Amino acid sequence: MSRGTKADGKLGRGGGDDGNRRESTAGTETEIGTGGGDPAPAGPLLRALDVYDGPGGQTPVLRLHVPGHKGGPGAPPRLCRRWGTAIFADDLTEVPGLDDLAQPSGPIAAGQAAAARLYGAAHAFYLVQGTTGGLIALLLAATRARPGRMRVVLPRYGHRAFVAATITAGLDPVFCRENYEDGLPAGPDPAHLQRILDRWAGDCVAVCAVYPNGFGRAGRLAEAADLARRSGLPLLVDGAHAALWGLSAAMPAGPLARGADAVVVSAHKTLGSLGQSSLLLLAETDLAPDPADVGAALRLTQTTSPSYPLVLSLEEAVAWRADAAGRAQLAGAVRAAAAAAERIEAAG
Repeated sequence: MSRGTKADGKLGRGGGDDGNRRESTAGTETEIGTGGGDPAPAGPLLRALDVYDGPGGQTPVLRLHVPGHKGGPGAPPRLCRRWGTAIFADDLTEVPGLDDLAQPSGPIAAGQAAAARLYGAAHAFYLVQGTTGGLIALLLAATRARPGRMRVVLPRYGHRAFVAATITAGLDPVFCRENYEDGLPAGPDPAHLQRILDRWAGDCVAVCAVYPNGFGRAGRLAEAADLARRSGLPLLVDGAHAALWGLSAAMPAGPLARGADAVVVSAHKTLGSLGQSSLLLLAETDLAPDPADVGAALRLTQTTSPSYPLVLSLEEAVAWRADAAGRAQLAGAVRAAAAAAERIEAAG
């Protein structure tokens, strides 16, 4: 059965430790430029790709399998000139040694475990169908755990992915009003959420929230988590813009540290992976969706032909942000953003 990968070792909460406070010299390329040097050692999937095809795709391999570009020879020449052939060499399929995203037990499983450790999660899943696919899978898993219930609490200000998930799971939405700060939506209104739960908790499968929202507002997620927990419901979070939150002492706490039972983060938005790649993270809580149910749901929502460049980019993005140089770059980016905000404010 497909499953997410459980982190080994001591679970953290995704940031705030001394190792996340490493400083660097302002203005260096590693800080805010092209990424600096590579973290070491190479990740398990990258090593497996090198074993299959040789570093840089230099070892001749007769590819009697998909994709049809055969690692480059069958690729459109214009794309080869634009991209080079290395990306085609890495664009493979589930051949022996490269694991299977739908049922990982090798290098992909090891990479997912590394992602769980980075975020202080109990389990992590690589996503190649974006955060939308992960949110649909979470709600399907929550629905399976509470058969017969027909409702879900949704944020009034939220991504259409939540609506798609609600439709796919066959649920009726109950919308929670937004709390506003400085005229901007800033998370669920706790008083309205309490009234909703007083009336509908027994017929709901989950409470959903966004953290942070498109305006960068975090809201009172811990309070929403407490209300959901007291009603026996999991808090499922769209953390599309939270991939870096909790990875540095200079950043706000991540969703899991604020009480979320599960979150999906768009790694491609801020972590540095390729477009369409995301991470689904489960907390070590009694109300978190069952990893087996999430894995089963992902087999419904994700492609059966996952992109290995997307998967590899997730592995490398996680490794980079766990590395001292990647943390230094993030710290520099935070300082640069603060300096820019000061200049904008001074300019009126």
